[in-house]
Amino acid sequence: NINTVSLIHTEYIAALSHAKLRVGPFTEHTYSYDLMIDLSPRAGLKQFIEQAETLLGKTNTKHEAAPV
Repeated sequence: NINTVSLIHTEYIAALSHAKLRVGPFTEHTYSYDLMIDLSPRAGLKQFIEQAETLLGKTNTKHEAAPV
């Protein structure tokens, strides 16, 4: 969901999605997204996308296998 604010119809679509990771704006409805981004109401779409890319970049790290 690329909206900067939560809308009930996009929450519904996200909740029914079979995506492996559902990212969207912060909402009280925790069933909608796996990762919620909480920005100020004045933040625009650019800031939302930058924050999403930053957070996803931190979670998509590759680790070497531990020696056995």
